Amino acid sequence: MYNYIILRLGLFLILNRNILSDASCSLPTDIKNSAWEYNYTKVSDNSPQSTILRISTTTLQNSIINLSAVGTKIRDWTCINSLALSNTQTLVLFKIDEFIFQSDQPFADGHFKNYRLYLCMKFTKVTPDLYYFYLLSDVSTAVTPNERVFVSEEGNPPANDAPMCSTFCKYTGLPKIRTLRRQGTSDTVPGDAALCEPCDSTCEVDRCDPNPCQNNGSCTDFKENYNCTCTDGWKGENCTIDRCDPNPCQNNGSCVDFKENYTCVCTDGWKGENCTTDINECLNKKRATVCPLHSDCFNTVGSYGCNCKNGYQDKNGDCTDVNECERKPCPEHSNCTNTIGSFMCTCWIGYVNTSMGCQGSCITPKKIIRLSNIWKTTKTKLKLYKSCVQSAQSAIE
Repeated sequence: MYNYIILRLGLFLILNRNILSDASCSLPTDIKNSAWEYNYTKVSDNSPQSTILRISTTTLQNSIINLSAVGTKIRDWTCINSLALSNTQTLVLFKIDEFIFQSDQPFADGHFKNYRLYLCMKFTKVTPDLYYFYLLSDVSTAVTPNERVFVSEEGNPPANDAPMCSTFCKYTGLPKIRTLRRQGTSDTVPGDAALCEPCDSTCEVDRCDPNPCQNNGSCTDFKENYNCTCTDGWKGENCTIDRCDPNPCQNNGSCVDFKENYTCVCTDGWKGENCTTDINECLNKKRATVCPLHSDCFNTVGSYGCNCKNGYQDKNGDCTDVNECERKPCPEHSNCTNTIGSFMCTCWIGYVNTSMGCQGSCITPKKIIRLSNIWKTTKTKLKLYKSCVQSAQSAIE
């Protein structure tokens, strides 16, 4: 018996000489030392499963990922290597703590086989409370129930730091998604979640190749997004908008882009950086160029207007004199005289201008006959009315 134990120990050390190579393991921080709701599809019968998976710092102790191989129960897995692919994706390798021995001959004859089992997991972080992962190995029928595990060659397990993708994580059939959701949470896996291939790829597209930033803009890839640093004169998500788009010039002003700045060419009636200040054209010292002679200027928003003064009318853009006498504006017993820009009413001789119009001042036409009959006898007195009579006679004639 002693010799048998020594033989077993010696063979164990020989077989482990290439397993003791250095390797390091670091699980995603969020999943360490936590209990997770584990949902997956059972490989053997495609039935949906939901249970609790407890993960310590680097081990799966008494794990529900329990398998049976040649009578050996496997429940404990230890993380031996990992590879951070990105901020959200990690490749992790677990192995069982002991060899699985399979005896073809009685142990006394020294004929036995030994194997290692490995789990290759590719984790993708959705939120701190939700991960999905895939087991990246082909389905092995050497374990019960059948599961995606890597089984080492007989007596020749790989070193812990052997390349994971080309050694442990090879598969031919596409594995199904598995999820870890923190207990008591309800985050859901996005509809476009999928296995990223090949094994060590993040499937994260370089958002800066090709460069989406136009007009010589430089691109910075933030993985979940990108940012363009635009050259002078350009702006916008992809540096496609210049300083004149949208047009900063108001009131139909036109914009000229000088890359480092812009300038507005304003339409008539406006001024200012963005053509927002109304010009009062009526304050123009060269008023003759604004409104015609004999008119008044009034300012409007963005423009101006001209009104002919009283006594003038617009005729083809000029303010010409109005002959007011044509409309007979004067009272009875008066004459109308047109003037520049106005008119004048003059009462006939023998009439005076009163608030009632032109009223007779000394004689009426009916008295002329009586005055004529007494002309010779009252010659002296009639002299006083001579001019009045003459005016009256002129009015009758």
